[in-house]
Amino acid sequence: MKEGYKLHFPGEGNRPTDKLRGDLTIILTTVAHNKYRREGNNLIYKHDISLLDALTMAPFEFTSLDGTLFKITPDEIVSPNSTRVLKGQGMPILNDDPLSPLMMNHTRGDFCL
Repeated sequence: MKEGYKLHFPGEGNRPTDKLRGDLTIILTTVAHNKYRREGNNLIYKHDISLLDALTMAPFEFTSLDGTLFKITPDEIVSPNSTRVLKGQGMPILNDDPLSPLMMNHTRGDFCL
């Protein structure tokens, strides 16, 4: 879910004495991560490698935020500006369905590393 997304739960808030139960509203904020950042629906991952690994195109692996293990073998010498895009492996794209945040079959943005 994106920064500022609001989850609203009617009647699930506090209940003061002799009053009706209030609503619960949760507003999401983004917390910075040292390796990942979000750009729209894309997830950007920074992976540091040694100069030797860059020049020899050594394979590397890492685990994504959802626990998926990726094994990457570069197909060319890696430079500081090298980017690899894994289509459909980024952030879930929510729709207008109120139950959308609970569904697991979203289309997804890209995972860029």
